[in-house]
Amino acid sequence: MQQIYQRILNHKGVKKHFFICFIGILLGILIYYYLLLNGEKVEESISFSGVSAAALCGVLVGYILYGLTLKLDELVPWKNQMPNRLAIGIVSHFIISLFIVLSLFYVYNAFFILEPDFFIAYKQTLIKLSILLFILSILYTLIYFALYSYYSFARLQIETVQQERTQIELQLKALKSQISPHFLFNNLNTISSLIFEDASKAEHYIRRLAKIYQFTLSSYHEKLVPLSKELDIIASYQYLLDIRFKNKIRWTINISEAHEKSNIPPLTLQMLVENAIKHNELTSEKPLSISIKTVGDYICVENNLTSAPQIIESFNIGLTNIKERYKLLINKEIVIDHGATFSVKLPIVA
Repeated sequence: MQQIYQRILNHKGVKKHFFICFIGILLGILIYYYLLLNGEKVEESISFSGVSAAALCGVLVGYILYGLTLKLDELVPWKNQMPNRLAIGIVSHFIISLFIVLSLFYVYNAFFILEPDFFIAYKQTLIKLSILLFILSILYTLIYFALYSYYSFARLQIETVQQERTQIELQLKALKSQISPHFLFNNLNTISSLIFEDASKAEHYIRRLAKIYQFTLSSYHEKLVPLSKELDIIASYQYLLDIRFKNKIRWTINISEAHEKSNIPPLTLQMLVENAIKHNELTSEKPLSISIKTVGDYICVENNLTSAPQIIESFNIGLTNIKERYKLLINKEIVIDHGATFSVKLPIVA
């Protein structure tokens, strides 16, 4: 039973309602005593019913102002309209709280005090009440702004850390796909064959492979790299594939110099090319055509469709990894078209 009580007390919603009720009751009673002690007929006015009414009034005003505050946060966001939000918050809180308090005070007078000339008899009290409520409205808005700013900053810091962690995890997955044993095994087999056939070509092959690994290991922690660097690595990757598959791949790369200055998540193009290699059979009769070009505001990687290989060596993270990285970095979706050809359009990052 004690654990249940602890859970209830520690619940965020319970704490919020308790805080609103506590502050509402406290301020309601304090304002009630302040007004009576600075007015006339104190002995006749102070009563249990008056204190109870003031407490209930405070709670009512507290909940209404809290709801109004949340609505104003939606209609007039702090982030974009801070001066307007402050001014509107102070004025609206003052008007609403004054209207509610005056209405309840009037009703209380009609049932308990029975003062016929309400506004004349309590003129000074109402002036003091208005000034007090205006000051409280200013304090409430400023305190809420300070708390809102603090929690917004804290939430932003947490989200930033989470995004950084997610980005690193995605980059590590991309790295894993590039240094997989299968990828290394295929390249070592190719090098082994080249050493006996053409030592010079084997040397070039090793240099290109080393360049790819150097880029992979040095860029996995980078969010974005220049497209020109990615294309340079694709050229090395193209050399390796052409050696391995001979005349079974046809390449078309058409990227303007202006777009080469844009950015791209590292290893993106290489993962898409590798994806095309893994999911299509490569033969001399039906070669695989890979095109990397610019289409509007996108970089398009497209390939024709051949027969699917019987065994596909894949981590199944390529497209998902690219999707998540683009969503995380620039909040944009990649465009995948699986028709007569398979194409992936990557949004250009300035």
